[in-house]
Amino acid sequence: MTLSEAVKNAHILVATPNYTNTYAAEVYVNHMECIGKWREWGVDFKWMVVGRTFVHFARSQACEIVTRSQEKDDPFTHILWIDDDALIKPEIIPRFIDHDKDVVIAPYPMRRFPHQIGVLSSTAYICTDCDISFQIDQSQTPQMTWNCPQCAKVSKRDFHNHKAYRNFNSSDMDKGLVQVDGGGTHAMLVKASAFFKKGEETEHHLPEDLVKMRDSLTDEQRDKLDQYVDLE
Repeated sequence: MTLSEAVKNAHILVATPNYTNTYAAEVYVNHMECIGKWREWGVDFKWMVVGRTFVHFARSQACEIVTRSQEKDDPFTHILWIDDDALIKPEIIPRFIDHDKDVVIAPYPMRRFPHQIGVLSSTAYICTDCDISFQIDQSQTPQMTWNCPQCAKVSKRDFHNHKAYRNFNSSDMDKGLVQVDGGGTHAMLVKASAFFKKGEETEHHLPEDLVKMRDSLTDEQRDKLDQYVDLE
């Protein structure tokens, strides 16, 4: 395979949480095949398997390695999350890197019935002209913008209405690279630079009852609350 300059210049941490320290035979064989192909093609990668720790801790460890590497001579440019039950094609690395996006997610079926696809999009929108919220039919594939049913102006996605999220289904597949609102890390590529980006700064105000609750705590309790909950 002929690699693009972007892939040749990439230094990838392949990260796999593996709490049980076990693999299914077909997964192990698949991952070994990927390693062989990547080495053959000249892909610069290291595969990190974190066992005997909860998944969120394992992911935090991998992210810390990527962020700390930015101070070194050969920093990681990407992190490729691969689950310990994922069967992937070796082409996933060059294809995903060449998309040149902060995050690229591979769609995959969930383990349990009805085996929905682990990619999410919101069906809710906000029209700033009419100051209304509306939701499209769940059978429609959400787009990043939608015309308001009241004024026909372009409306933006409402990411805060969690009940409006829907999983992709088979009708959403085979449409190439599409923008989504979320998804699982079964097979996900993230640019290292994405860890240092900030979203739009918005002004937040605590509800009055939460302000009163926080003010009633002791200094020790308030410090512990602030450590785990960002109320600003």
